[in-house]
Amino acid sequence: MKYTPAPWYSRGASIRPAKGPGSSGGYKPLASAQHDKRLPDNRIANARMIAAAPELYEALAWLMRQVPEPSLQGEYTTGYLACKVALHKAINGEGVGA
Repeated sequence: MKYTPAPWYSRGASIRPAKGPGSSGGYKPLASAQHDKRLPDNRIANARMIAAAPELYEALAWLMRQVPEPSLQGEYTTGYLACKVALHKAINGEGVGA
């Protein structure tokens, strides 16, 4: 499965691709951010975070290719494994309500 190519941008609570189908007002947005009823003013922040997802994914994937897999326990290993899990979730959707 492949996601819509980056970059994405947010306009209000809507997330749209910067180029191609869906970038104009004639198409539905990729997503529309909702708010947490406990924090009703966070829709725009949520939309910005979603819009940044492709660049964040690519940056993290690049970093993981540059950094050697740790062989010892410690903070470095914990951070490395957390990054690996985050990339796995982004690709496979596990643990994200899928």
